[in-house]
Amino acid sequence: MKKTIFYVDEPKYQELSKVLSSSEISQYERVRGTVFLHSKEYVVHSAISEPPHQGWARLWGHEVVELSQYEGTLMPLRQKDHRCEVDFGRRERGYAGQIVDHGKRQLVMTGQEIEFRSSGTGQQISLF
Repeated sequence: MKKTIFYVDEPKYQELSKVLSSSEISQYERVRGTVFLHSKEYVVHSAISEPPHQGWARLWGHEVVELSQYEGTLMPLRQKDHRCEVDFGRRERGYAGQIVDHGKRQLVMTGQEIEFRSSGTGQQISLF
């Protein structure tokens, strides 16, 4: 499967970084927030830091849709049921098809994982 990478300007990358929700998803089945990009809504569930970057070097997430609007092929499941299906070999490892809460909304992560990287544009340069 071909990997999808979105290069975003630095302000959008910082916005994505602020909604990183890995622990919230695993512990509470919720996300800190969502970000709109190219008219689609995304959650960020994973990140990695690499020197010399300050903050996150790369982020990963999924597009999300309202549970009532979900038309994917996977049955939407909460994390516990999702993990059981993965453990029994009936579902691929990952986040696709998993339900998370965002406020009063129920969202389903859909499609393949997206990698977000900063394009480095839009940064304010510090001279001193």
